[in-house]
Amino acid sequence: MATTIDLTHTDLTLYYEIIDIGFDFDVGITARSLEGQVQMDMTTEDVDEIIPLLYVLGKMGLPFTRTYFAGTANALAFGDREVSDYAITIGWETENFILPEFGIEGGLRRFTVDVAEQDTQVNVDMEVDGIFVNLTAHF
Repeated sequence: MATTIDLTHTDLTLYYEIIDIGFDFDVGITARSLEGQVQMDMTTEDVDEIIPLLYVLGKMGLPFTRTYFAGTANALAFGDREVSDYAITIGWETENFILPEFGIEGGLRRFTVDVAEQDTQVNVDMEVDGIFVNLTAHF
């Protein structure tokens, strides 16, 4: 049985910054839009879902270097469904008060989906993880 999964996701995160004094701590919600296709043998299913997730960020800067360490989590579990997206990063960004801040970051990320649909008898247990690099802009 051959399975092909082609998913694209886009996030919209609304958060509240609880702490911002050398250490950042944010909490909020993310709306993750999943779009794509899942193909199992000769059957193809289109995916077009918006999944609500809880969002948490912790970020600590190293003094006088503009370098930081951060950890983010987007996760939610209910019933037979569990979605999680975790990342640990190290980054560097410019610092000014007039222009946007730009930077670069890299790290490790793990994205998992575990869904058991009783009515369609379809179970999805997927895990994607690896190293990433991001260019950032903060307005």
